[in-house]
Amino acid sequence: GRGGGAVSGRGGPACFKCRLRLTQPGVRAAEAGGCPGSRVAGGVAQLLATRPGSVRVVRGDDGLDELTTYTTSTGWWVRNGVVTEHTVDPTALGIAAPAQGALVGGDAAVNAKAVRDFLSGAAGPAREAVLLNAAAALVAGAPSSDDLIAAVGTELKNAAEAGASGAESG
Repeated sequence: GRGGGAVSGRGGPACFKCRLRLTQPGVRAAEAGGCPGSRVAGGVAQLLATRPGSVRVVRGDDGLDELTTYTTSTGWWVRNGVVTEHTVDPTALGIAAPAQGALVGGDAAVNAKAVRDFLSGAAGPAREAVLLNAAAALVAGAPSSDDLIAAVGTELKNAAEAGASGAESG
């Protein structure tokens, strides 16, 4: 979903939905999350580099707090205390940009239909967006790879295959 926005009395954007456990010092093997502000997301990645584990922090360059299929996204990959910044271009992974508004939800009936369509294996922009983010989450927990984009591409295929087999089993 969308996050961020001005915080009353603070005069600037804030990260409302940075879905990473910043305050829990426990050891984690891998984690993935999104943050709508690039400055905040990069800072979160730097903070998480001080903790063990592999983390993927992303933001859509259109302001989404996840990888977007509308345009490129920026990702920070934290491994072994090192933060590397990457640009994720969905078109380089074979995902066409959806029509403007194709991923906008609606009332409960519209959103329920979108979930049913996804679970039934229906192709479309929502499925591609979900699979792209699932792939990036899988990369966070995958064995080390020096090529983040290639790793996301591989996991995108794995996520699509898993989704297809799940849809076939009903």
